[in-house]
Amino acid sequence: MSTLFHMISGAPDPVAPFSHAVEADGWVFVTGQMPFKTTANDEPYPEGIEAQTHQVMHNLRTVLRGCGLDLSDVVSARVFLTRFEDDYEAMNAVYASYFAAHPKAVSLADPSSRKIRPMTASTPEPIHEARLWSDERWTARVIKNEDDDGWAVAMVLHGESEPALVGPWTMGRDKKNPKPLDVTAFHTLVKTANEVIRRHEQQLHAQLHRNLTVTFAGRRIRVSMDITPDDEGASATLTAEDAFGEVLGRSQVPPDFRLTPHSASAWVESAYARPA
Repeated sequence: MSTLFHMISGAPDPVAPFSHAVEADGWVFVTGQMPFKTTANDEPYPEGIEAQTHQVMHNLRTVLRGCGLDLSDVVSARVFLTRFEDDYEAMNAVYASYFAAHPKAVSLADPSSRKIRPMTASTPEPIHEARLWSDERWTARVIKNEDDDGWAVAMVLHGESEPALVGPWTMGRDKKNPKPLDVTAFHTLVKTANEVIRRHEQQLHAQLHRNLTVTFAGRRIRVSMDITPDDEGASATLTAEDAFGEVLGRSQVPPDFRLTPHSASAWVESAYARPA
């Protein structure tokens, strides 16, 4: 397999010892670009995520054209955003304008959280309307209160039938219509909705997984109870472990079993026999 290493005139100088692109077995792998406006790699970035995205796309096109290609030849891309929640909407609007005719397979990486967020042609198109705003995960919808007194906003996670958050929404300046949604308001709503989900998951975890420590024969023993939900009826398991994590005993119990210091001690003293 032959390999070609491309350094493209007019493209920003690499910030490390790598090529602008590497060609192997008919494929061209392009090194990621940053929003440098000239070939110098130590100048300030343009102001704002929109201008930075345009500059990155310009730099990528320069490299591609230097290899005899263009954006229409791209089949997959990866985007790194250091402020994902703040910049995604604006970045995606600019990015999409370069691939409107043929959407590409995309992964969005959030370096701060070390997460990769996949996007494909089936990813929902963002909506930016006064009463309806969405990204690839969330939809915010401004709705009239049932009693016709004011407005509310509902946050729905894509794929879910019920909103994760419903809260009051501000009246507009005309004191009649709701305040229009915008990027800043949507990001605040997303953060709030994510926090609601996080707290719900924490509460659910606490309900399904409980533990306490008892002392028996001079040993500290950790007793945990794990409930497994099921459409046909939940089940639960008691597990005893020593200080080194070695399992000492395990037994099935009803999901409504009350795990208390007394019941845990009784179970340990019974040599881990199934509670009556």
